Amino acid sequence: MPCLNCFGNRRKEVAPEEENSNRENDEDSGNPRNKCALQPGHSLMDWIRLGSSGKDLTGVGAAAGNLPVTLEELQKHGREGDAWTAIRGNVYNISEYLSFHPGGVDTIMQGAGKDATELFEEIHPWVNFTSILAKCRVGPLVQSPKHRESAVFRTSKSGLGGGSLPANYVSKENAEKIKTDWIQKIDSVTLNFYTGSLSNPYIEVMPPVHDSLHVIITMPQMVHDFVFQLSQEVRWPPQLYVNYDTGRVDVIFEKVIKQIWTHIGTTKTTVKQLKHGSQSPILKGYTLLHRKKLTHNCYFLELARADGTVHNSPLGKHVKVFNSNEESRSYTTVPNIIGRNFSTKAMQTQNLCLLIKSYPRGAVSSYVCSRSEEDYIASTNPIGLFDLKTIAKKTVFIFLVGGTGITPMMNLSLFMLQRRSVPCDKVLILFFNSHEEDMFLKKELKSLESEDRRFTIEFILTQPKNGWKGLKGRVSEEMLLMELSKLPQRSMSEKFFAICGPKGFMESCNEILQTKMKVSAEDIYTFQG
Repeated sequence: MPCLNCFGNRRKEVAPEEENSNRENDEDSGNPRNKCALQPGHSLMDWIRLGSSGKDLTGVGAAAGNLPVTLEELQKHGREGDAWTAIRGNVYNISEYLSFHPGGVDTIMQGAGKDATELFEEIHPWVNFTSILAKCRVGPLVQSPKHRESAVFRTSKSGLGGGSLPANYVSKENAEKIKTDWIQKIDSVTLNFYTGSLSNPYIEVMPPVHDSLHVIITMPQMVHDFVFQLSQEVRWPPQLYVNYDTGRVDVIFEKVIKQIWTHIGTTKTTVKQLKHGSQSPILKGYTLLHRKKLTHNCYFLELARADGTVHNSPLGKHVKVFNSNEESRSYTTVPNIIGRNFSTKAMQTQNLCLLIKSYPRGAVSSYVCSRSEEDYIASTNPIGLFDLKTIAKKTVFIFLVGGTGITPMMNLSLFMLQRRSVPCDKVLILFFNSHEEDMFLKKELKSLESEDRRFTIEFILTQPKNGWKGLKGRVSEEMLLMELSKLPQRSMSEKFFAICGPKGFMESCNEILQTKMKVSAEDIYTFQG
């Protein structure tokens, strides 16, 4: 079992027969693998037992694991008894771990109160520190408000890289290449990227710097940084279109001079591998472009990247949005056409759009929904585990949603109705709310229902007033069976269920589907931020 070796000493080679010896005794007795002997009761197994005891090793109580920590705050915890360290974007309280560290207290304290990622990577990058320090995780390392603008607006002067990619990227040789092409008209030029069917990429087109244009494409495990020096001038910003079915990405620029180009210019590509996949939150800066009140407490927000970057929002992904105190909440992105019209027209992908219900005691929701246009809002890049390839062969979709749980289903519904590779037969949304005044986008969603017969939405109230003519009651087996009986007759392998809403609602839906209706867990996806 790997151990977290000291920050200041490289791991020594160990003979195979030593590896097979009793490791717990080795660690207690000062085996040559360790810089110093550990006190009795401080072996790796003892550490694991302590972590399983229920003791709060983070020191931050209920906020453990989700508390954003700035570098300034991290620097305040750099002494024995109060020692925090950051590795690969996460902050850990290592105060309790000091006496368990095989390399001794002095060596691990070299990383206390600072970002020790570089030091850790140099000495022992193979160590599974996320498992060893899991119970010590305080939260993500984030930029403080006073440093965010410089981080957001930082651009490359070298024409390549220049901080556009986070530090946890490593080179990957012989990586699969994204195919590229370009086409033109008299007045426009289009850069084409082929990422693969259902790849669900995250695209960032960054404003030109010293004649260099970056197009960064983030995949589940890889990132591709394309740097173009176009042969002639184009206007900013471009239009960005992503076909999630085929994986084709089009970046369309208007030409300054309306004429046919003889060549595109020069291009250079850097392919990197994400050490932990694309799940690591990376802080981005946004300005609020548009705010629309949908109900008494629900708002539609459209935000643009503060650095001018044009980007998309991958389907089924969410972002973490921060308030001024650096508290965060997760929100799923929605189509930006919701603010204007909700239909099966081509999905626009230029900005970050959110649907947020503001609560009086909601530290983040009330803060974000009270912002004015042009105000600054901090958010992460889109993250999440939803994989479009899991629904590649599904044709009937049943979405069970409560309140703002409707958000991930909007982009997915539009995608299903547009998909050409495997045509969709039916999309059914069962939309639960407490009261009629809580319902939002009813008109827009109903207009989509009238536009495409394959789309059906049922508004269901759990606490209806007299006169409500729609469905009412909480989710139940009887209700689901009744609604499923109206769908096209297809095998269960062709059906897909997605659930999003309050915790209790999602638990009830899963219980009914899996336990009572015997739906396979593989055919159900539960969205969680």
